[in-house]
Amino acid sequence: MANIEDTCISLTNPIEADSSSATKLSDSLDIVILPSTTTITTNSNVSNNKEIHPRSVKKQKIADNILLSNISRRLAIRKNLHKRLSFITDIMCFLGILGIILMIIENEITFSQINNNDTMSSWCIKMVISCSTIILIGFIFQYHRLKLFLYAVNNSIQDSRATLTNRKIFLIILEILICAIHPVPHSTPPYLKASLKNIDSNSSISTPYILSYIDIDVALGLPSITAIIGLVGVFSTALVIAVLAQKLLLDRCEKYVHNFVMNIELAKEHKIQAANCVKFAVKVWYMKNRNTSLSSIRYLQVRRRLFQAIHLVQQVKQERGKLIDNCIDQIDLLTMQRKTNAQTYETKEQLKTMKVKIDNIEEKLIEMNTNINNTVNDIQKILNILSAKFLK
Repeated sequence: MANIEDTCISLTNPIEADSSSATKLSDSLDIVILPSTTTITTNSNVSNNKEIHPRSVKKQKIADNILLSNISRRLAIRKNLHKRLSFITDIMCFLGILGIILMIIENEITFSQINNNDTMSSWCIKMVISCSTIILIGFIFQYHRLKLFLYAVNNSIQDSRATLTNRKIFLIILEILICAIHPVPHSTPPYLKASLKNIDSNSSISTPYILSYIDIDVALGLPSITAIIGLVGVFSTALVIAVLAQKLLLDRCEKYVHNFVMNIELAKEHKIQAANCVKFAVKVWYMKNRNTSLSSIRYLQVRRRLFQAIHLVQQVKQERGKLIDNCIDQIDLLTMQRKTNAQTYETKEQLKTMKVKIDNIEEKLIEMNTNINNTVNDIQKILNILSAKFLK
C-alpha cells in the first residue's frame, strides 16, 4: 500500500451537495467525507474499484506510530544501557589495575621482611585490596545484569531471565572466583600485637619467629638451576609439539572424509535444532493462550530453550560455512594453480599452431586466387580467339 500522502485525494474545489449532505474535513488526513460515499484513498497495489475505509487508514497510522514509538523507546534504552556498561567497565578496569599495583607493592614489602608477619603498611594494603575486590565483585554482578538486559532489548525479549543459561551462570561464577583471588590480611598489625602480648603475657605457649637461612653459594646457584630447568622444559615442549603436530596432521584423503562426516553431522544437528525451534515456539504459543504467567519458571525455561535452539541453528550455519571454506587447503590451491598453468600453456601452444595453420591457409587461398585469375584470363583469351575465328 502506498503512503497516506500519496493515496489521499485532496479536493481543493468546493463540492456542492444536497442540503442534507454535510462536508467534513479531517484535520489529520485532509480528506473530504461525504455521507453518500466512503471512497477516500486509493491503493497502488489494488484495482481502482476497490475501496478502503478511512478508519482502516487511521488504524494503520496508529499501528505505525506505536511501532515507531516502541523502536525509539528500545533504542533509547539500548543507548542508556551501553552508557552504563561502558561506565561500569571503566570502573572495573580501574579497580583491577589498582588491585594489581597494590598486590605488587604488598608482595615487595612482604619479601623485604625476614619473618612472615605483616607490617602495618602491608596490612593496610591488604585491607584496601580486599575492599576493592569486594567492590569489583559487586560491579561484576551489575555488569552481567545489565548485559542480560541489553541482550533482551536487542532480541525483543520481555523477561531477561529467559536469556540466562547454565553456561552463562558457570562463566559468571568462574569470573567471580578468578577476580576473588587476592592476598587476605591473615595476621594483625604490629600495634595490635603489643596489646595482645600484654593480655597474653601469662600464657605458656610461645610463638617464636620461624627464620629460614640459606647458604650464599646455594642461593647464588638457584637462579642458574632455574634457568636451565626452564630452557629444558621449553625445548622439550617444542619438540613434543612438533612431533605430535606431524603425527596428528591429516592427509588429503582423511581430511576429505573428515569434512564429509562433519558435514553430515552438522546437517543432522541443523535439522534437530530447527525442529526444536518449531517445538518450543509452539509450546510458548500454547502457554500464552493458556494464560500462563510470564514470570513462571516453566514459561521461562521454555523460552530459554527456544532462544538456545535459535542460537544453535545460527551457530551450526556458521560452522557449515567454515567447513566448506576449510575443504580447500594450500595443497589444493597449488594443484589448481598448476593445472591452470598447464591448461594456459596448452592453450597458448594451440593458439600458436592455429595461427600457423591459418597463415598457411591464407597463403593457399592467395595462391588459389592467383591461379583462378590466371585461368579466367586464359579462358577469356581463348574465347576471344575463337570468337575472332568464328567471325572470319
